[in-house]
Amino acid sequence: MNHIARIWSRTIDWILSMRSRALSPFQRSAGALNTSDQSPKTEFYQTLIENATDFITILDKYGTVLYESPSVMRFLGHSEADLVGKNIFEFLHPEETEGIRKLLSEGTQIPNFTVDFECRFLRGDGSWRLLEVTAKNLLSDQSVRGVVVNSRDITDRRRAEDELRNSEVRLRSLIRSTDEIVFEFDEDGVYLNIWTDDESLLALPREQLLGKKIREVLGEGPGRAFLNLIRNVLKTGHPESIEYPLDVVGGRRWFSGHFSAIPGPDSTRKTVRLQARDVTSRKLEEEVRQRLAYALRSINECVSITDMQDQVLFVNEAFTKTYGFRENELIGRHIGIVRSAKNSPGLTRQILPATIQGGWEGELINRRKDGTEFPIHLSTNIIRDEAGTPVALIGVSTDITARRQAEMDLRHTLSLLTGTLESTADGILVVDRNGQVSSYNEKFLELWRIPEEIKDSGDDSRLLTYVVGQLKDPEGFQARVSELYAHPDEEGHDVLEFK
Repeated sequence: MNHIARIWSRTIDWILSMRSRALSPFQRSAGALNTSDQSPKTEFYQTLIENATDFITILDKYGTVLYESPSVMRFLGHSEADLVGKNIFEFLHPEETEGIRKLLSEGTQIPNFTVDFECRFLRGDGSWRLLEVTAKNLLSDQSVRGVVVNSRDITDRRRAEDELRNSEVRLRSLIRSTDEIVFEFDEDGVYLNIWTDDESLLALPREQLLGKKIREVLGEGPGRAFLNLIRNVLKTGHPESIEYPLDVVGGRRWFSGHFSAIPGPDSTRKTVRLQARDVTSRKLEEEVRQRLAYALRSINECVSITDMQDQVLFVNEAFTKTYGFRENELIGRHIGIVRSAKNSPGLTRQILPATIQGGWEGELINRRKDGTEFPIHLSTNIIRDEAGTPVALIGVSTDITARRQAEMDLRHTLSLLTGTLESTADGILVVDRNGQVSSYNEKFLELWRIPEEIKDSGDDSRLLTYVVGQLKDPEGFQARVSELYAHPDEEGHDVLEFK
């Protein structure tokens, strides 16, 4: 045991000097004691070896185990007797044996050569454990005369790392499938982590955002608002929501955000998760709808929107003014509330199916709230959802009372004009600028001896050719007509001579 104690005095000095190992306070104190006491008691080293978090193996240059620390039983299920005298390569995974044998062969040629690697070791129960290994060549050190191998079982740690990595992959895959961006902030609004499949929707590239405070990225005003939400969520535990604009590479985008607390491992330290979704398209659609709604409310025509059962969903201001109803008196009511009983049932019944087929246009008699009736011109069309399914009808109507009166006045005027034309002793022919005959009276036909066949043909060109052909000076007549067209305010009184 004195030889083993000398070996461990030398070996532990090396182990304690390795800054890459996180040793316990007990190990550090033991090392300090060892450096001052060159003749440590065997029992001290034996206790240290048996309770170490790592286990230590000493190999000769061929890989034969010269010594194994008792703690190997706790980690690998082998006793010292199972390993001492055996070649270490018998217990290594076949896929890694060749590479490690090469490392050992090269390392034994260089005094004090140190190498780190990982390998799989066969446990006593037949399972494989993953070891993190540091080996140092102390063959030339007379107190050791071997390769000192310090090993630590990292199977559980690696499994946890793999699970964490897989969770990260699953999280990224989930985020990618939901088109969401997920941020993690601490209580000071520092970006701790970002998960996204599209960095073009970030204010800065991901690596530039990490570690920055949100006020540095968004500016003082918006950043302060976000920070208040973060701290409020941490304080109350209740989620918060926000919609916010953000200038990104492609321009300004709108996002809908949802803040929620993330408990820490010890359930005390918390961070905040922000799940953000790009809602720019929805925001633009809302703006378009608002503009359209404003336009519909502002136009002079009466606009109504009804569902597929003809229940009123919307009317604009012109509609309420024209019909004398308040808006709440119409919403939810059947559109028939403004229809007159004078409309034929067949006419009103055809509006809905015709609208669904592509639209309806025509004239109806409608009534106001006070019972007065008036004619309208109505044009309807269908409103469909994204799937193309009809969901509503829109109707645009105009009060045509004034137009109807104007038409009646015009018909009356035409009647008077026609009576005047037929009662005069003069022959009258009216021709427009395009050479089209607008009208003539019977006296004209008689004076100019127009044949019945020409009159009945309705051919203006033939009629005018026949008229001009009866004159002695047709060219002079046509020139005079052109002159009158050029000066519409003038009147002409001419004598025409027939052939």
